[in-house]
Amino acid sequence: MRVAVLTSSSFFKEAIRFIFIDRLHYMVVSDSVRNLINQLSQRSYDLILVDLDSIEENKDEVVRKLKAIERTTSKVVLFSFDPEQAVEEFNRDAKVDLYVHRPLNPPALTQEISTLGIS
Repeated sequence: MRVAVLTSSSFFKEAIRFIFIDRLHYMVVSDSVRNLINQLSQRSYDLILVDLDSIEENKDEVVRKLKAIERTTSKVVLFSFDPEQAVEEFNRDAKVDLYVHRPLNPPALTQEISTLGIS
């Protein structure tokens, strides 16, 4: 599985690496939307993980940039401590495939990711 992660949290990055260690072929971590877009233009990814709580960009700008990503096969998963209702509009506008409420629950996360058809 090829994974692109948008986060500024070293803990979140290492947690994702640990959770997917058996399935991870390649992982890149970006600390800004601009860096993420650059990474996505260079290689295709199965999964794009966005840690909404750690990015400093304006959320409307994040939505605009996420919508612009050509993702024929990539799935976008948003993580946040906010309840789903609080980010529902963001999820819809950014075409998020899955919302995961934090803190991370590794077995539940693995199960939810598998429902997206990613192996």
